[in-house]
Amino acid sequence: MYQLAMKRAHNNYLFFDVELLECFNNEDMKTIEGIDEFTSKFTSEDELKNVFYENNFIEAFEVDNPLLIVFYEKGKWREEKFGIVYKQDKEYIKEDKIKEFIIDNINEPLKLNKIYNKFNNNKNKTDYFEFILNILKNIKVAMKDESTTFVGAVNYFSYLEKRDMGMFIKQEFSDIINKNIKGDDNIGQSKILRNR
Repeated sequence: MYQLAMKRAHNNYLFFDVELLECFNNEDMKTIEGIDEFTSKFTSEDELKNVFYENNFIEAFEVDNPLLIVFYEKGKWREEKFGIVYKQDKEYIKEDKIKEFIIDNINEPLKLNKIYNKFNNNKNKTDYFEFILNILKNIKVAMKDESTTFVGAVNYFSYLEKRDMGMFIKQEFSDIINKNIKGDDNIGQSKILRNR
């Protein structure tokens, strides 16, 4: 079970009943897919916090606390390591974007090895995820002509695998990928909120 939350302190989280918001559209907020569908309506954490503030979900003194996704495992809440998916992040967790990054960097084994190193120790990997990781570990320039074939395995990743790899690529290689993200229009709004 997943939850959208605000971190108040270590192991202290505020959970949100977003079903009460006008922008809620029957997303399944107990799954990470549903949470991503909801949060990707917003361009930034500040915009989402403003909605929570305006609907009395949080107090003004809480606006600097981080929003995150947590899941319950082995008797405790754990934090989703790649954070929240906002509107500009959504394209990076799609199969085509992940495949494009691998193909574009087929001659950059050190970059692709970073992906392998990040996810190699993940538990419960699908066979397709394991297959791609092994290729990224042993990538060779000679494989360039085959890349458009083997990256097809990305289509069969679980949702969480696509999400994690896509978000890692975006966060780790932001200097070399095309973001095409417009400036945050909510910066001024956030400053006003914090001055209340």
